Amino acid sequence: AIGRRGQNVRLASQLTGWKLDIVSESRFKQMEEDAMNALARITGVGEDASKDLYRAGFRRLDEVIDAPEEELAGIVGAETVAQLRVGAAKAQEEVRR
Repeated sequence: AIGRRGQNVRLASQLTGWKLDIVSESRFKQMEEDAMNALARITGVGEDASKDLYRAGFRRLDEVIDAPEEELAGIVGAETVAQLRVGAAKAQEEVRR
């Protein structure tokens, strides 16, 4: 519950030390869809791998590019990490154009 004028959110933020953003359910679904679409743009990686990346907490291409090799290897397998990074970098470059 958000509470009166966001009082509960402010209290939770103070208690946890985290910045909390409140979004509507429809906005959250849109953010989720945008993240899945970004990960699906990675060339050479199948739909299952992009879903696995999403479930592991990846939401943006730069997160995939910058992630430790061991973390990615645990998700997609060690033999796929280099291909994953190259594909993510290409997808990010296409998005920037």
